[in-house]
Amino acid sequence: MNHNRAFLSLFNVFHELVFVGSQSSDLPTKLTLNYQLRNLIKYKNILKNREIHTHRLQTNREEMMTKSHTST
Repeated sequence: MNHNRAFLSLFNVFHELVFVGSQSSDLPTKLTLNYQLRNLIKYKNILKNREIHTHRLQTNREEMMTKSHTST
């Protein structure tokens, strides 16, 4: 999870750079920054989905352990 926080910090900084770059009149710079931002958004969503899935697995594992202890 620490790498997720680091990624989000990096994402926020890069997002600010994209905003500054979008003020530029240089079209290739804008296009490159927008492309990179889209890739970062995809990666951020992948990490978020992985975190949600991991949390569900942990919750299910804990529920199974609780059930096995109470049934014996």
